[in-house]
Amino acid sequence: VVEVLDDDFEAAEAKLNEAHALLSQIGEASALSNVDALLAETCYRSGRVDEALAFAESARSTASTEDVCAQVYWRGPYAKALARRGQREEAETLAREAVALTDGTDFPTMRANALLGERWPRLPSSG
Repeated sequence: VVEVLDDDFEAAEAKLNEAHALLSQIGEASALSNVDALLAETCYRSGRVDEALAFAESARSTASTEDVCAQVYWRGPYAKALARRGQREEAETLAREAVALTDGTDFPTMRANALLGERWPRLPSSG
């Protein structure tokens, strides 16, 4: 997250790819879904929409239905990538689902990020 906040997507992606490889190797699907959602967001922010969709789809397929964080986090980059491709109706549905999943949770940052269509926390700008 720190690397993304610093707009260092290359460093973020390197660390996330390392985590992806390790989690895949040991068969840890729960954490893998969250890492893939982060990779999807990183790819999206780097302008690589096709890769963002692929990682978001991977996160969707491995995320437990009971894992609210994973369910929220894969929807963000997936929705944004679909919107970029002109699939606005499907994108809006996913974005609204992400927000709805945060109803009643005690994760205000996750809810705020879902409302903003973001996965990464934002720091106040310096100017």
